[in-house]
Amino acid sequence: MSNEFYNQSGWPQKNAPGDSASADAEFLAIQNGFAKLPALAGLGLRMVRVNSAGTALESVTPLTSGLESYQLLSGIAGTNAITAITQPTFAAYITGQLYRGQAAGANTTGVTINLNSVSVLILRRPDGSALQPSDIPAAGYPMLIWVRAADAVLINPYNEITAPVVAAAAKATLVNGDLIPVVDSAASNVLKTWSFANLVTQLSGLCSSGWNALTATTATTATSSTTQASTDQSTKIATTAFVGSAIRGYLAGFTLSTAGGSTTMSITGGEAQESTRNVCMTLGAYTKTTASWTLGSAGGGLDTGASLGTASTWYYWYVIRRPDTGVVDLIFSLSSSEPTLPANYTQYRYIGAGLLNGSKNWTAFTQMGRDFYWSIPILDVTTIFSGTSAVTATLTIPSGRKVKVFGNANGQQVSYISDLANADLAPSETIAPLGETQAAASEFACWSNTSSQIRYRCSTNGTFYLVTKGWRDLADTNL
Repeated sequence: MSNEFYNQSGWPQKNAPGDSASADAEFLAIQNGFAKLPALAGLGLRMVRVNSAGTALESVTPLTSGLESYQLLSGIAGTNAITAITQPTFAAYITGQLYRGQAAGANTTGVTINLNSVSVLILRRPDGSALQPSDIPAAGYPMLIWVRAADAVLINPYNEITAPVVAAAAKATLVNGDLIPVVDSAASNVLKTWSFANLVTQLSGLCSSGWNALTATTATTATSSTTQASTDQSTKIATTAFVGSAIRGYLAGFTLSTAGGSTTMSITGGEAQESTRNVCMTLGAYTKTTASWTLGSAGGGLDTGASLGTASTWYYWYVIRRPDTGVVDLIFSLSSSEPTLPANYTQYRYIGAGLLNGSKNWTAFTQMGRDFYWSIPILDVTTIFSGTSAVTATLTIPSGRKVKVFGNANGQQVSYISDLANADLAPSETIAPLGETQAAASEFACWSNTSSQIRYRCSTNGTFYLVTKGWRDLADTNL
């Protein structure tokens, strides 16, 4: 019997005399063989493996270090709020521990996990973002879970694993819908993806924000920072969250509409960069009522800092987001600059304004791009004796923000309509600044001040009428 643990010397032979020295040497060889095995005391539940030198066995501790194997989960229940049991059980989570088990079903929202009823942890993607629907695609999906200090990570979210597709040959032309695999050197070389459509707009945004033009050579260098320092003018592509938020002032969709005589506002789906330029918020089509804010479409939209009055009042709409869960919703507020946000919501973006009448119903309007038009134009100025001096007029347009007014003007004289921030000039038919034609309705467009006001001035004393048709709201696209 010969092996690496014990070599029998052949002594003693059958029916042959022995001696104590030979017996002692034989037992010492046996003892040396056992010495190559790990000790037992204090090493319960450990595993044994051959050491890296191949000279002995050693113990490892998978249930405490989390580095050697996955502990099996049983009794798994729930899809968005997962519970499970470990064997052996524990009273506190161990940072770095790994677990594996088969899912009970597909998730539809962000996910939490609670092992052994210890406490609830948010289950995230490897990049730290919230799980997306079907990241756990179906019952029986093998989940690999890593516990961190304050949350847990699903190491193998289905949507991230299946997204990168390597073609047999290089694709000549990239189109919208293509996904581009990116190895994130700043995050242990984790494989991530960009959509081609977002990549194009993001790179355009980077250049318009003052970055140097990107070249084929420098574009291969990745930064390890999730945000770009204001002084960094290098030609780097951020490989983490910064790229998704670099488009300055980006706003697409989120079109407001109401038929009037209703407490419901409809909002199309859209994407918008939030006000601090840290993340791009995305949401599908929604409706909101004038009730106090509740999460979800068809719920209330009024923020906690407002109450509906009895007079006609402007309210301002915002997309909002919880950074801890990634949940996006909509809210409206009396404030034209910042809503009173629900608990845990810290990110927001203004998208437009609406007018509630005295009956607490929305006044009908239509929106196209950043232009808003009253369904029925509003006669805001009726003057019998206009005089020839400048007059400040308050129009039915949002306040707290400069907007570009569209309207018609009519009178018995030449009139000049202007922004109060510009010079006060007398109208004329022949010299600058000219003016709206007398005795015929003329269209005009000019910027208001933040008090919903513009200026008009007539060439002679007579009647003057002004109708507000609508306004253009840039909605912080220059933030």
